[in-house]
Amino acid sequence: MITCSIESKFKPILEEILKKESEREYVENLIEVTECTTCLRRSYYNRKSPVTRVNKHVIEGKAIHMYFEQLIKKYEYNIESEEEYIVDFGLPFKIKMRPDIVMDDRVVDIKTTDRETVFMSDIEHELQANFYAFVLDKRYYELIYITRGGNMSVFVSEVNLDMFEEVLKRAELLYNSLKNNVEPSREPKYCKYCEYFHRCYKQKKLL
Repeated sequence: MITCSIESKFKPILEEILKKESEREYVENLIEVTECTTCLRRSYYNRKSPVTRVNKHVIEGKAIHMYFEQLIKKYEYNIESEEEYIVDFGLPFKIKMRPDIVMDDRVVDIKTTDRETVFMSDIEHELQANFYAFVLDKRYYELIYITRGGNMSVFVSEVNLDMFEEVLKRAELLYNSLKNNVEPSREPKYCKYCEYFHRCYKQKKLL
């Protein structure tokens, strides 16, 4: 085993890069779809007093999206990928969305997971992809999960109006919470892996 007392020269650079990458500037009257399809209190904390969010899962997620985007361009598939949309519904705020893939009849979102097998899609991912498809006037939304072993699980559904309205309602709740500096209600199903657990419950995780 090789040991060395010389300090790392690259680690400070890497830490600075990751710190800059994790910093985000939010616009007050612009709500992102990804913010309102997870715990609203977590999204509130992300804006008001964020912690560094660059971790293994974030890096893996970004890497896989960049990889597929490059492959689509490399092999010249006429598919729209990673396009950003700002949508105005006549509310006090606008909504930003960035679907992974837009095809002629559907929106496709690609997710990575540590699970070996995915038997059903996650509701937050369904809400997100359904919203994209509804706004872009597509009939279907498709979720593709890439597992730890490199397998793919695919779920395709028709667009649902109730799910679209649910995201819009949650976006309005988040906007009003941010504007009035009032924490949204906890959503306990997200607590186990949340980086804000201590702040939210004022105690350490009992896991």
